[in-house]
Amino acid sequence: MSRLSRWHQDMSVGLSLLLVLVLLLSACDIANHEASGQEPSLTSRLDAFFTSEVKEKVFSGSVLIVKGGKVLLRKGYSMADWRHQLPNTPTTKFHIASLTKAFTAMAILILQERGKLHVQDHICLYVSACPIPWQPITIQQLLTHTSGMTADLSPTDLIPLQGVPSSPQRNLLVLEKKGLDYPPGTQFSYSNVGYMLLGYLIEKVAQEPFALFLQKNILNPLHMTNTGFTQKDSDVANLATGYSQWQSPIAYEPYLSIGFAAGGLYSTVDDLSRWDQALYTQQLFSQKSLDAMFTPYVSVCPEFCPPSFSFSKQGYGYGWFIGKEAPSARRVIWAPGVVDGFHAYLMRYLDDKVSIIVLSNLETLDPNLIPKVQKIVFATSS
Repeated sequence: MSRLSRWHQDMSVGLSLLLVLVLLLSACDIANHEASGQEPSLTSRLDAFFTSEVKEKVFSGSVLIVKGGKVLLRKGYSMADWRHQLPNTPTTKFHIASLTKAFTAMAILILQERGKLHVQDHICLYVSACPIPWQPITIQQLLTHTSGMTADLSPTDLIPLQGVPSSPQRNLLVLEKKGLDYPPGTQFSYSNVGYMLLGYLIEKVAQEPFALFLQKNILNPLHMTNTGFTQKDSDVANLATGYSQWQSPIAYEPYLSIGFAAGGLYSTVDDLSRWDQALYTQQLFSQKSLDAMFTPYVSVCPEFCPPSFSFSKQGYGYGWFIGKEAPSARRVIWAPGVVDGFHAYLMRYLDDKVSIIVLSNLETLDPNLIPKVQKIVFATSS
């Protein structure tokens, strides 16, 4: 055989092997997409959207979107810390503010299942020297923001607590001086103070710190190793810096330890996804308790119906908003969190088994971000 013929034969064999390799790689790529549950076209559309929001300087944070237990998008965008050029990733920790309330509500229901309390109990069963205005208030009214408790503590209220480690006992001294804004059970009014008091009740009944109770009964069972409380941001590794506007850090750390049970947790999109998926099961407590948590006990409109969301109906359960969207009537259970420099959203679309988790370290977040994401997800899946 001539050298030229042998060269042609070698080239033919080489090209055949290359073709086989390409086909194998393509098959592997398809298999990987199928194994991870990714829908490439939807994933690319979502990624392009968040990338454009970063370019417009209206988003910075991490995202995890799941459909039917399969990940559609899991990615960090922009910077967790501009000064040190640390990017946001799915493992970056963020303050989740009022998303904490859903964990507090779960703790109450765990104690109820153990026979330690009942949501219809009056709170004065658990508060020593209970103030007279509080005596009609039940645990359920604290859970559903119908207790009449004031919405929040004022800067003047916080003066005795600043510069010292926070504790439920110190917080209670401040809370006891606050009157009620309306008679218990007569209306809905979102109250951080009410959930602070729930944290105190949990500690009294469980006879251990609130953070430890959550750790042992929720976080550890779900392997949520990147979720917890802190007195000081610098004590937590990989915690994002909060920004009041693009690349402008907030002037001070969020003093979240005061409202520990109302808004003190930090977490990651990965950890919140573990929690979200567990809520489709009875891993933490019974179906009866799940149903109780997700029952709308009170209407929240017009006070707490965000203008960027289209709800035909919305109520409040235990730590969660529960609504139906217009015009689709799609059921959604959701929990928001907002504090200086941070936003957090966990949206659960039950009928579609879709969860959208967004954690942001930008205070000037696009107010229409969640509805825009929802439109992309459901326009593609419908």
